[in-house]
Amino acid sequence: ARAITPAPLTIAANDASRLYGDPNPAFGATFVGLVNADTPAAIAALSIDTAATVASNVGAYVLVPSAAASPNYTISYVDGTLT
Repeated sequence: ARAITPAPLTIAANDASRLYGDPNPAFGATFVGLVNADTPAAIAALSIDTAATVASNVGAYVLVPSAAASPNYTISYVDGTLT
């Protein structure tokens, strides 16, 4: 029998911006490595978090993707930036 290994998948948080005092926008991600006509919907539970809040000072904040799951992929992440 031949083993089937999970395909590599990179999930990168898309950079985003907002005005001071506004709430954070909805964060998105780019998926590189999806196979067999899979779409991002095939990957469960992706979370993108940041330390930035409505009260945060002007600046750049890291967007950290995590928690995605799929038995068909070995997932790696690339952070984005919220400015």
